[in-house]
Amino acid sequence: MKYLFTTAIAFLTVTLSAAPSWGNLNMSKMDKPDQPSRIIVDNRVLANVNNHPISVIDVMKKMDTYFYKEYPHLIDSEIARYQFYKGNWNYVFDDMINNELICSDAKNRKVEVTNGDVRQELDRLFGPQIITNLDKIGLSYDEAWQMTQKDIYVRRMMSSILYLKGVYNTTPVDLLSAFDDYTQKNKKPDLWMYHILSFRGPNAYENSQMAKQLLEEFNKEGKDFDTLALLFKERVDNLDAKEISISDKFQLKDSEISQNHKQILENLPLHSFSDAVEEMSRVDKKPLYRLFYLAQYIPGGKIEFAEVEDKLKEALIQSKVDVEISSYITGLRERFGVTKESLDEILPSNFEPFSIK
Repeated sequence: MKYLFTTAIAFLTVTLSAAPSWGNLNMSKMDKPDQPSRIIVDNRVLANVNNHPISVIDVMKKMDTYFYKEYPHLIDSEIARYQFYKGNWNYVFDDMINNELICSDAKNRKVEVTNGDVRQELDRLFGPQIITNLDKIGLSYDEAWQMTQKDIYVRRMMSSILYLKGVYNTTPVDLLSAFDDYTQKNKKPDLWMYHILSFRGPNAYENSQMAKQLLEEFNKEGKDFDTLALLFKERVDNLDAKEISISDKFQLKDSEISQNHKQILENLPLHSFSDAVEEMSRVDKKPLYRLFYLAQYIPGGKIEFAEVEDKLKEALIQSKVDVEISSYITGLRERFGVTKESLDEILPSNFEPFSIK
């Protein structure tokens, strides 16, 4: 079972959503089509939840609110909206069923949502030009009000349920157990900080030898690399013409460094330059020479508890949240008779509510 509670419980530090991220649709570079397109909607009632029908149009309007928030620059693109609808309608539909059930439960428990609460949330979502912004997504003020009111009910109900279940409580025993498990599977990686001088062109080798001699002479006084680079640039003019480049500082973990470069750095004393190393340029496939300078090496090893305490605490809470939400939603669906079998009776397995022409 998948949920989209991230928007409904946005104040939580953990993510309650198992649905795919909107960003996975990769619509950021989508252009408007040369020919106008039109989305065809096969509207029908998808489910009847506690005497509240949910239609394809209802699902589409809910998706429009998500789309407006995530892709405001594509609000006029029918192609983009169609792609968004097609990829997400079933998750949003499932989420709307859950929200109806949660709202019914909240009202039975006398959870209160005031008109002021809804107005404040609408202002936050759509800004001061609320009517204009709602018009852009074809949503009436009353429809936006009803959606927002339900979202607040869900947020408050879920907060109450999770708090009563104690999911935010983590004991020292829980944390230490999680830490022991984490350290058995992970270790702090070695960290390498270094610079590279690259030499290209017909005189690449000669220039690399000249550079190493100069830099080692400067380095006798124990200067930092930035000072060494500055002295080198003052002594050797026109670096670009000589096809000499000096990198910024690399700061990489073991797993991020190529095996060849790691071998060079492992045999290099701290604050020293390597011999010239011949390599092949990945850009033009021509040979070049490089000097490596090891600025700092921080060995890895055992991870300290303080480094991962917050991460482990969030993971423990998230695990409890997942269990409690699943249990709560399953219970609601059973109580209100919203089963997979009952939904399958209404919708054919290959149903696609949206097409485009």
